[in-house]
Amino acid sequence: MSSTGAPFPKRHRLRFYRSKTGCLTCRRRRKKCDESVPCNACVSRELECVWPEIQLNRDTAGILSNSPSSSPSTGPNPPRSLHNCAIADQEASELTNEDLALISRAKSNSSLNTDGLVTSNALTPPTLPGKVASWQLRTLSASPFRPEAMPPTSQLILHYYLQEGAAKLSPKPMQSNPFITQVLPRAACDETLMHAVLALGGALLDLKYDKSNPILQTAWGHYAQVLGDLRHTFQNLSTNPCRQYLRLLLILVILAHAEAISGNSQGSIFSHLRASRQLMLKFISEGRDKGTAGDKAIEGFVLELYAYLALVANITPYALDDQRTIPLDPVLLSLGFLQDYEDFGAVLSCGPSLFEKIATISVLARQRLSEDATMGQCSIESIQMYQGLLQELLCWTSPPPSSDTENYVVAHRCTGETYRYSLLVYLKSSMYGASVKDNPEILLEIQGHINIVWQFLPTVLASPFGSIILWPSMILGSCLTNPAQRNDLCSFLRAPRWHLRVTEACITMLKLLWEDPDDRAYGPFGLYLVMKKHGINFCMV
Repeated sequence: MSSTGAPFPKRHRLRFYRSKTGCLTCRRRRKKCDESVPCNACVSRELECVWPEIQLNRDTAGILSNSPSSSPSTGPNPPRSLHNCAIADQEASELTNEDLALISRAKSNSSLNTDGLVTSNALTPPTLPGKVASWQLRTLSASPFRPEAMPPTSQLILHYYLQEGAAKLSPKPMQSNPFITQVLPRAACDETLMHAVLALGGALLDLKYDKSNPILQTAWGHYAQVLGDLRHTFQNLSTNPCRQYLRLLLILVILAHAEAISGNSQGSIFSHLRASRQLMLKFISEGRDKGTAGDKAIEGFVLELYAYLALVANITPYALDDQRTIPLDPVLLSLGFLQDYEDFGAVLSCGPSLFEKIATISVLARQRLSEDATMGQCSIESIQMYQGLLQELLCWTSPPPSSDTENYVVAHRCTGETYRYSLLVYLKSSMYGASVKDNPEILLEIQGHINIVWQFLPTVLASPFGSIILWPSMILGSCLTNPAQRNDLCSFLRAPRWHLRVTEACITMLKLLWEDPDDRAYGPFGLYLVMKKHGINFCMV
């Protein structure tokens, strides 16, 4: 008999740890669980995949760095759902020693060990211990993404998103910015959502690199992965669809944000917004009251972000181009319910009642164009609508800032005033249809409003509220006739803090408008005219 031992096995071992944890459903059935979320055993048998509940806070946010993971793009598991796992408080006692050991290990090591890219404190800062993202203990050992296991380019994108990128998306400070505090903890447990976050981070970096740069190629690879995952998810939406609406809506609005920030001029964002609208309506009618308490924060954020994107898309008269049209549902015309959510203010804090009027004024603009084309005069209905909107805008007062932006009280008020005067410009230019330039009196009024806003813009752009200033910039820019103010606006938009691919696209669009000799090339209708002439379908955030 040979004295040598058995040969070393040639088969490559799996690169992730095996554990005895699994979903509670498989434990009850005494079946092996693959620890995916939802697990394949429950999916194939159409069972409810139940996991214990845990609060993801500064202690357990270390899951990002502790949980072993598989490859983010080649794993066999289907896209994970935020709501495919039911809460099982009554079965929490079934947690095994392995469960508790995993939680303890997460608490003892809460930061990355590679290059210091991100710590758990960046996700849920200690200054706000009461604000945690409720999340279920899927399986801590199978988190789809582990930052140190990402390719270097993806690590760079995530690092930039955390350190600088998220601040360009919301005026809220890092400690309460929902693009960090609400999105990232969920992305740590959701492969498709993490791909969407990395695509958004890449869009924020787009202007810094050449299109052939590996970083941008990686970002759009993440984007393509999201589209593939969504296609699979929508095909299998018949299983517990209400639980998936919120998750899918979050992913879609993140993708829409990425498209807008990338400066896309072919209207890709509108495809995402239309799909988001369908999910939003279904969620409100079927699933809004079925979420857990921890879902309320992300619910408010997602609805607020969808409303913002759908409203600021109206830089031209409503429904002149079917490819740019998003139906104006009641939820967009009455945003007061959003203020009932604890974390309201990600993008609409300067005045939700002002954003409501964007849609109404765009409808009036379209109505006036139709009246000029058919009757040649303004109807009584349009006059009454105009007077009502004018009175509301003149009487508007700035709401108080939220507690986390109270250091920017002046900038908060100036941002609201910028939107108010931009709406006045939109309203007054709309009443004259396509012939605004034939009315010197209204041109003087509009110029007076622009001059007032020019006093506010430096304050706004020097504050976090510069993140939501593009819509007023486009409306006011479309009415600029003063060359010095045109140069000023280009300089404002190219300020290093806010210079993105989308701001360059805005400048390009405005220059096409300013250089067009057509007398109708003025105001929001002028923007429509220029887009139609040049085959552009543009939207910004």
